[in-house]
Amino acid sequence: MGVQSLVVACVALALCLALTTATNPGFVVRITQAGLDYAHQHGITILEKELAQLKLPDISGDSRVLRVGKVRYELSRLHLRSFHLPYSRISPVPNVGLQVSISNAFAELDGDWRVKMLFVRDHGSFNLKVENVYIKVSLRLGSDGSGKPTVSTSDCSSRISKVRVHFSGRLEWLYNFFHNAIESRFKKILETKVCDSVAKSVHNDLQRYLQTLPVTARIDARAGIDYSLVAPPSATAQSLDAALKGEFYSLVHRSTVPFSPLPLSFPSDHDHMVYFGVSSYFFNTAGFAYHTAGALVFEITDAMIPKDVDFHLNTTTFSAFIPQLEQMYPDMPMKLRLSTPSAPFLNIGPEGISLRPVVDVQAYAILPNSSLAPLFLLSLTGNVSAVIDVRSGHMVGSLDVGRIKLSLKDSVVGTFPVRLLQSIMNIFASDILLPRLNVYLETYGCQMNVNDTEIAWTILQRNGYARTKELEEADVVLLVTCSVREKAEQAIWNRLRHLKALKARRQQAGARLRIGILGCMAERLKEEILHREKLVDVVAGPDAYRDLPRLLAVAESGQQAANVLLSLDETYADILPVQTSAGGTTAFVSIMRGCDNMCTYCIVPFTRGRERSRPIASILQEVRMLSEQGVKEVTLLGQNVNSYRDMSEVQFQSVAAPGLSRGFSTVYKAKLGGLRFAHLLDQVSRVDPEMRIRFTSPHPKDFPDEASVLQLIRERHNICKQLHLPAQSGSTRVLEAMRRGYTREAYLDLVHHVRDSVPGVSLSSDFITGFCGETEEDHQQTMSLLREVRYNVGFLFAYSMRQKTRAYHRLQDDVPVDVKKRRLEELIAAFREEAARANAALVGQDQLVLVEGPSKRSASELCGRNDGNIKVIFPDAELEDAAGCGAPGRAQPGDYVLVKVTCLQCSFPCLVLFSRAPATRRA
Repeated sequence: MGVQSLVVACVALALCLALTTATNPGFVVRITQAGLDYAHQHGITILEKELAQLKLPDISGDSRVLRVGKVRYELSRLHLRSFHLPYSRISPVPNVGLQVSISNAFAELDGDWRVKMLFVRDHGSFNLKVENVYIKVSLRLGSDGSGKPTVSTSDCSSRISKVRVHFSGRLEWLYNFFHNAIESRFKKILETKVCDSVAKSVHNDLQRYLQTLPVTARIDARAGIDYSLVAPPSATAQSLDAALKGEFYSLVHRSTVPFSPLPLSFPSDHDHMVYFGVSSYFFNTAGFAYHTAGALVFEITDAMIPKDVDFHLNTTTFSAFIPQLEQMYPDMPMKLRLSTPSAPFLNIGPEGISLRPVVDVQAYAILPNSSLAPLFLLSLTGNVSAVIDVRSGHMVGSLDVGRIKLSLKDSVVGTFPVRLLQSIMNIFASDILLPRLNVYLETYGCQMNVNDTEIAWTILQRNGYARTKELEEADVVLLVTCSVREKAEQAIWNRLRHLKALKARRQQAGARLRIGILGCMAERLKEEILHREKLVDVVAGPDAYRDLPRLLAVAESGQQAANVLLSLDETYADILPVQTSAGGTTAFVSIMRGCDNMCTYCIVPFTRGRERSRPIASILQEVRMLSEQGVKEVTLLGQNVNSYRDMSEVQFQSVAAPGLSRGFSTVYKAKLGGLRFAHLLDQVSRVDPEMRIRFTSPHPKDFPDEASVLQLIRERHNICKQLHLPAQSGSTRVLEAMRRGYTREAYLDLVHHVRDSVPGVSLSSDFITGFCGETEEDHQQTMSLLREVRYNVGFLFAYSMRQKTRAYHRLQDDVPVDVKKRRLEELIAAFREEAARANAALVGQDQLVLVEGPSKRSASELCGRNDGNIKVIFPDAELEDAAGCGAPGRAQPGDYVLVKVTCLQCSFPCLVLFSRAPATRRA
């Protein structure tokens, strides 16, 4: 079943089948190589579980050992504990279908062993590790006479490079004599079993499953859809195409559609992940089906009109332009019944989809006995247009409802002009038929999540949503989440339970509330979030924010909706985020997404995907916009900003990167005429000389290649002299286990190089204590590194193991919780002591501070940050006007003020500086 799930994800909609007689498709799906890279994420986890259930036979044999003689061994009760597939790919194969390639897989199994040698017998347990497993499977896709797809294994090969066995027992030293024979035997068995299991699963599970798929799908109580294959899936070297019938039909009475699908030409594009080709046949069969089923009839009463709309559906309101109504039916409620005289028909052109609906509007007076008295019949015509696009694998679009035109077809109350009523109907269409839902956003975690919140809100705003800061006013609550540590996730689970209670109260009052989880936690725990206590309606990963309008629309229908597919190219480059804090003085600008470093402990590559950089032009456009809005400080965000590459017009190749010392080991994309981070930093700093620029975070292993960055920091007055250099540990042994790519000595060389290049630079860092296998000696080396560097700001955490990471699969979280806690407390104490010494040099100095707002300590104090990103608190007093620009005044958020530091106070995790001297505004 694992291979079955993998293939189902790959061919997507093509596996949803029904009987077909059409020759031209109404709907075409093209999945490119990038799209197939998406698809494998769903199937690979299930495939791992399938392979982990392989049944292995007992192994026994003889081995002749020099000077020992004949050794009889027996291996039994073999248990395959895990089978992990860290690197895999699905590729289209012309004239075949799909090829699944897996490399560098590894497995681990346990068992019991017995040995008989001369008169000696012994037994024990053993552990076997299989490394560097390679699997290649070709799947032939076709279709049978009924339009259902077929799948078979056309080729399969597997290869295992290394098998290692470790015996436990009194005679485990015997392993050194005959391990080669045992390991070779295991290797052959596993290589054969893998392909046998794949072929069996495809034939017995996947093919049988495809034959059980229903021929139609029910959409609702009125209509269904026939989305069968009209031809076998077609594969080229770049993509896989599925031609679907795409026909709606009425469940009440399925009749022949009075029109046929026209040929649908498909461009030979492969740049995006998924392409959808939709003909008018697809949409027009929907209109025909719902009209046949009698579903295109709607009734409107006064209760449906929002309370904040100054309009009521009654005869008193309508008597303003139909005076006789008040005499015939005084002060009576009214009802409007809308129906379509014929099935709507739309056109698809280069500009999108257009529809000119014709609707009959019958008005009634609701009599005291609840019976209806007909009043008049109007004919309503309008223009509805939609623009649909596919971006980063998601279908997105916009809807525009044009002005409505009315004409009087019949009237029991006499003739009357319809112009005023036409205006009212247009108001009704914009405010009621297309209501604006209130969205409440909460952000958890790092600056990246703050930026994600702004991106998500921008997309929702474009799609007609309104923003509210009051939870009680929200129709939709979205939590942008963090998954780096277990504590952060637990806080979100607690918040969801509170929101569930709020949702229940809303339902009792007859109102709806939709709850959504966005970001890293959504990506990591999709299935658990959807099913655990039924707490959420929408789940969207970091690369699925464009899909939020569709997901919320699905949630409005009462269903759960999810999209957590990671992208290889999504950077939201065309989204200029709306700042979530109006009038804010600082902003975050994302320059790249994802990470390729694969540090052992880190969940980020699995929740945010592979590294990709945003084009420099879009970054500069956003910075200019922020400058025009009055933002005074911008922080450029990326998991590893030093590896930024604008790859919009060039390609890069991987080469070895030299470091400051032999302690650095990394691979980076060599520049072939592309724009790198130093160039970006230079351009951003030129946008507004008065705007302060920060960036985070550079990876220490990549910094040696960025000497020009240090030069810019030294020379440009608006680039902050502050660097965040995450060390994580002071032990080279632990750094190697973390796969950080540098040694302790190389990191210290980098620190000295930075301080020599940028005098007075402020340094901050991250440290993880209690990582897998960390000894007391390792901890003391971290303590000594922290004391030697003497950071100005630090962020210190106890290690929290996360699923999917390399540490989760290969290491053991063996440092006790109490030991982690004690070591963390020691690190904090050492950091505070050294940071106090580092920041003591600021006492007596004048510091340029960007005012952020009132201090939390006291209403009589203001708070801001200096160039080194250290918090400064000073009195809210009248300032001297150093530049002579006007009368003295008080500092406002966004002002630069010059303060003299008179004392400092330590507070975890960073220093807070206090100034008691008069502040001076800088022009």
